[in-house]
Amino acid sequence: MCTFSEALIEKGELRGETKGTIKGILQGKADSVLQLVKNHIATNVEQAMDSCL
Repeated sequence: MCTFSEALIEKGELRGETKGTIKGILQGKADSVLQLVKNHIATNVEQAMDSCL
């Protein structure tokens, strides 16, 4: 059986793990979107340069 303070500590640890997991997922998605945008811009620049030559 745990004490009230131990329960609070455990709850805080679980909340921190959940926040960390969510932050990691969101950061991964943001990085993916940013990479897609960069790839799209690079492709457009390459196509524009090819059409100028």
